[in-house]
Amino acid sequence: MQRYPEIDAVQWDDYLAYHTELPGNINCTAKLTKFMQQMIKAMKTANSSVSFDICHHNPYWAKQYFSADWPKWNVDRVFIQAYNDNNFQDELNYVKDYHGIAISEAQSHRLKQLVNNPAIKSILIFPLTGKPEETAANINQLVQRIN
Repeated sequence: MQRYPEIDAVQWDDYLAYHTELPGNINCTAKLTKFMQQMIKAMKTANSSVSFDICHHNPYWAKQYFSADWPKWNVDRVFIQAYNDNNFQDELNYVKDYHGIAISEAQSHRLKQLVNNPAIKSILIFPLTGKPEETAANINQLVQRIN
């Protein structure tokens, strides 16, 4: 934050967690929560205007399967990952309570549904191809057709 004071937000995703299948069957939730609270506090001390955002699984899945009790982390914005089409509708129930949803570019067929849903405040799109500029151009064309 001190090196790049012009940064207005930092976003972390579900890699910020422990997988529950780690050896030893140890619950790391409290340690991860303490670490995150300390890190966010340090970032805010260095730059009080920076937004600390996460893109993670819904609160139940995050805590149950990744030891990530992110509602206790004091984050600024939350985007719920809904990359799995099999439970997409269930995930939408969580999204309305947070700042937005995260989908992959392979789910662009869901864009019209999301854009037209007043409960969805923001949409993040993960570029699976590793070509974010190309993904952004494709999504921009889709959004223009919706509007």
